[in-house]
Amino acid sequence: MFKKSPNLSVRKAARKLHISKSAVSRIKVQKLGISAKTMKKSPLYVKDQEPRAKTGLRKIYKKTRKKVLIIDDETYVPINPSELPGRKFYHDVGPENLKYEHIHKGKSKFPEKFLIWQALDEMGNVSEAYISKDTMTAQIYLEECIKKRLIPFILKYHEIDEILFWPDLASSHYAKIVTKYLNEKNVEFVSKGENPPNVPQARGIESFWAECKRRYSCRSEKPKNLQGFKLVWGHISKQTAKDLGKSLMDHSYKILRQIGYKGLREAMKDINCS
Repeated sequence: MFKKSPNLSVRKAARKLHISKSAVSRIKVQKLGISAKTMKKSPLYVKDQEPRAKTGLRKIYKKTRKKVLIIDDETYVPINPSELPGRKFYHDVGPENLKYEHIHKGKSKFPEKFLIWQALDEMGNVSEAYISKDTMTAQIYLEECIKKRLIPFILKYHEIDEILFWPDLASSHYAKIVTKYLNEKNVEFVSKGENPPNVPQARGIESFWAECKRRYSCRSEKPKNLQGFKLVWGHISKQTAKDLGKSLMDHSYKILRQIGYKGLREAMKDINCS
C-alpha cells in the first residue's frame, strides 16, 4: 500500500483499510520496514532550466580543474536577529511563570533589512562585505562590489589569470559596464548564456549565507544602526569562513561536479542516499 503511494499518510491508510492507526504503524515499521522521512526542499525548475543547469555546471567544473573558483552573491538580512526565519523554543515551567515574549516570536510586517554582497573562493576565503539599505544596481555593483571589493579580494589571495569568477545571475551582474570592466581587467567569468540557472545547492555561498544567518539569529540584541550591523556581520562572516568556508565549498563543489555529469535528479538522489 505504501510502495504504490509513497506520500500516503498512516492516518489515510488506516481509514482506507478500516483498521487503527497503531496497527498500520506497526505493520509499516515491523513488517514492511518502512520509515517516514521529511521531504527535502529543492528548486522548482521551469522550461529548460534543468538541462541548462547540467550543461552549465559541467562547463564550470571543466574550467575549474585548472582555475580557482570564486562565487559572489547577495542576500538580505533583517537588522533584528529574532526576525530571521527558523524555529524558536521556550521551556514551559507553568503558565503563571511565562511572559508573552517567552511564548510568542514577534515579527514586523515590513522588517528593516540590509542588502549584503560578498564573494567566496573555493579555499573558503571571504571578501569584505558590501552592506547597504539600498537595492543593487549595475553602477553600485561595479563600483562598490567589483572595483572596491572583488578585485582587491582576488589580488590578496590569487593571480587574476588563475581564477574563474562565477557571478550570480542577477541582471545587474551582467550589465554592459560590468562585463566591459571585467574584460578590461582580464577577469575570466562565466558568461550569462552559460551560467546555470537555479542551482543554489551547487553554489557554496548559499550554505555560507545560511550559516552566517543562523549565527546572527543567536544574538539577543539587534545592532543600533547600520554601522553597528556592519561590524557584527563582518565578524560573523569572517569567523564562519574560517570555521566552515572550505568544507562548505568542498561539499558544493562535489554537488556541482555530480549534477554536471549525472543531471540534477540522479545527482541529488546519490547525495541524499550517501
